[in-house]
Amino acid sequence: MRIPDLRRKLLWSLLFGLLVGFGLALYGDLGRLSQRLTHFRWGYAPLILALTLLNYGLRFVKWHYYLRVIGSPLPLRPSLNIFVAGLAMVMTPGKAGELLKSYLLKQANNTPLAVSAPLVLVERLTDGLAMFLLAAVGVFAFRHETALLWLTAGIALAMISFVLLSRSRRLAAWGMALWARLPWVGGAAPHLRQAYDSTYELLGLRNLALAVGLGFISWGGECLALYFTLIALDLPASLTLFLAATFTLAVSTLIGAISFLPGGLGATDITLTGLLERLLSISTDLAVVATLIIRFATLWFGVGIGLIVLLRLLRRLDMAADPALPA
Repeated sequence: MRIPDLRRKLLWSLLFGLLVGFGLALYGDLGRLSQRLTHFRWGYAPLILALTLLNYGLRFVKWHYYLRVIGSPLPLRPSLNIFVAGLAMVMTPGKAGELLKSYLLKQANNTPLAVSAPLVLVERLTDGLAMFLLAAVGVFAFRHETALLWLTAGIALAMISFVLLSRSRRLAAWGMALWARLPWVGGAAPHLRQAYDSTYELLGLRNLALAVGLGFISWGGECLALYFTLIALDLPASLTLFLAATFTLAVSTLIGAISFLPGGLGATDITLTGLLERLLSISTDLAVVATLIIRFATLWFGVGIGLIVLLRLLRRLDMAADPALPA
């Protein structure tokens, strides 16, 4: 992975994000959006950003714990640097760029990529399961959203099936024996074994419960951030508003994840706007401004922090040669 290629991909993703934001702004009527923003109660902004930071903080706890599970612990500072740099990589398609964390981890303590790459996958998997639990409030509160409920259940079923299959050593042994006999790719069987062993440990019942529990709290913080965003836009506080905010953010985040678009751009934004309009019966301009504010807080805020750390690391790493450990 060369620095110019990485920067180019990030630049294109950022430009795409600007286009999505501009398109939403046009859809919501620029004049009306500016009026909404002037009436936004900015005293809520620190709380909204603090809830986002809570999400990042608890996700870092999960990352740091997982490093110990795979037998590759790091001191707090380099571990935090690698995690925060990964926040910028959500702007790559399917968040595939987050595998940069595996690369940096290899430089930090020589952890094989086959061992650490499953960690990145399991992070996303446990986040998805936590989002499903948050979205489950819609089963009772928004039963008329049948299509979204079935879609969410389907995503959860796929994730649970992966967990169950990964816990079957007999099935894994059969699959890897078959893989080893394949031409051209059979030589990668030892790496596949490493990846499976790492995945097996990460998805143990105790580790899985801890990760999903942390995810439920951390992503619940972002759902609360949307709730307070809506209150700051003069919607009255109520249980219905809280349930709508939780259901909307959870479902739109899941849809953005399966879209494999950088940061869920477009897919998450459109779903957020549409659900807010339908569930709360609010105007398009109000739904759009709420979407733009919460996406800044929960996506662009983290990307900005991640880019600062990532660019600092890239200046110290010759990623085409023999990089040094980021401090």
